Amino acid sequence: MNYMYLIYLNEEEWNWLPEAERKRYMAQGDWMVNRWKEQGKYRGGAPLHSATTATTIRFRDEKYVISDGPFAETKEQLAGYMLVEAANRDEAITMWLNGNSGSPGTIEVRELAEFPQGDGAVAPGMKQYMLLCYHSEARWGTLSEAEQMRMYEDACVFAQESAVRGRWIKGSPLQPTSEAKSIRGRDGKLIVTDGPFAETKEQLAGFVLIQAGNLDEAIALGKRFHAERAGAVEVRPVVVGPCDGSSEIS
Repeated sequence: MNYMYLIYLNEEEWNWLPEAERKRYMAQGDWMVNRWKEQGKYRGGAPLHSATTATTIRFRDEKYVISDGPFAETKEQLAGYMLVEAANRDEAITMWLNGNSGSPGTIEVRELAEFPQGDGAVAPGMKQYMLLCYHSEARWGTLSEAEQMRMYEDACVFAQESAVRGRWIKGSPLQPTSEAKSIRGRDGKLIVTDGPFAETKEQLAGFVLIQAGNLDEAIALGKRFHAERAGAVEVRPVVVGPCDGSSEIS
């Protein structure tokens, strides 16, 4: 099974840390990635650019509304992600705890749901963007099975269309937040708690990693991905770097 570590940080506090402290945390992350690669359990990951670069797409009154900024105004913002393979959620949590002596933020651990796809090739010169899809799990639960299947099939069509155009890299729905675990640093210890990073009306339901020529194209793809499935789609540029073997900054 594949699991996603969603890494949340308080950007203001991170920027105030001494450079040596930031480098220590980054080196720790690099060590974890290299260890998971050696074990054959690493499936990808990347930092995201600051939440100040985010664009959020919503559908209101029969039209798309595009606004600057992230989906939610919280003290900690999504700063990056890692994908790993583990036998179960407990192993995924243990993998993080065994490789981490402390964390300046919160790590949300979510299992990826089944989604038929193939990873796309990353094209040189293209910029990478993450589409973060948020919806109301309560509203989703009121939909009929046929309606849920129709939206799922449309997501598969989007993946196929994007792959044909050379824009798809990878993506997946996430299991519901009732299955989430959060890892937080408190009093010098890492504490594991039930539930997602934040209690919001709309929850992160899935992600898509795409490549596009610029932000406008990424937003256009975000609109197509949005369809009826989401309450909001947050578009964030990805920092392409050591986690995937590239030194290019997207």
